Amino acid sequence: MSAYLLGAVDIHDRDGYAAYQQAAAAALAPYPVEFLAVDPTPVMLEGDQPAGHLFVIRFASMADARAFYDSDAYRRARALRHDAAATLHLMLLRGTDEPR
Repeated sequence: MSAYLLGAVDIHDRDGYAAYQQAAAAALAPYPVEFLAVDPTPVMLEGDQPAGHLFVIRFASMADARAFYDSDAYRRARALRHDAAATLHLMLLRGTDEPR
């Protein structure tokens, strides 16, 4: 019952984004997550690269992913991200084992 958080951001303040990453890591701590990919230079097979910083994080469930995103701790971290980067997209995808 997994869910995947996919993000594409363009970072314009490296120090500010580092602060965001620390705050986001603390907000993620209560959840069993796995960082599946973090890549500033993906191999593009078709189309254009959507952003300079791409990532995929696996959560145990959609409920965990939503709880993380809606948490007070991540709400505070999110403000740091908004100050340090332009978010092109941040989305949750259900894993093939997640009920629809």
